[in-house]
Amino acid sequence: MKRIKIPILIIILLAILILPFQKIYGEEKKLNSLSIHVDDTTGEALFGVQFSIFQVDTSNDYYPSSTHDAKKHLIDSSKQSLITDSNGDVSFTDLNDGIYYVVENLGDIETAGFPNNPFLIELPHEDGDGNVKIQLKSQELYIDQFVNNADYADYDYAAINKAKHKPVFTDEKFGYTILSYFPEDIDASVGGHYVITDKIDKSITAYPDTLRVYVV
Repeated sequence: MKRIKIPILIIILLAILILPFQKIYGEEKKLNSLSIHVDDTTGEALFGVQFSIFQVDTSNDYYPSSTHDAKKHLIDSSKQSLITDSNGDVSFTDLNDGIYYVVENLGDIETAGFPNNPFLIELPHEDGDGNVKIQLKSQELYIDQFVNNADYADYDYAAINKAKHKPVFTDEKFGYTILSYFPEDIDASVGGHYVITDKIDKSITAYPDTLRVYVV
């Protein structure tokens, strides 16, 4: 009987020594989470907004230089989609370390703004925090028009357009600029487009060959 007790004692001692090391080194790694809050252009929480996330394939030392670049390296099977609650909140949990491509879709929601452009988020953050919270606000449809020539810079064109008798610039040429922000994820290859229509007053002659379009 004494010979049996010795091995049992040894096993018990080994178990006591090993368990703390398992607790320290064998503990399962905590996964990350991404919480998003979104408001409309007035600051009210948006209910029913769909957010989709994709993990970016960073194998072979790949690191995305932009959202456009990352879009070519998404892991389709990693896609997750959730809808914001009545508080405008959505939360993705149990996310592995990595870079994620986030897309917002307003769907049929009636709002004055348009979705935020897709963006990238790396989990965990540089500070090591794996629970990341992001605050978003729908982008306002911004469009502005102004005359390039200094001589006409002070004209109130909003008032002129409403007036019954509009001024006629006889034999004068002037240039003007239309400036607008548009969603970054418009994809022309699948029929996406963004249209700006400018109705020119009959008293003004347009020169189509002078039209220039710049995307910056």
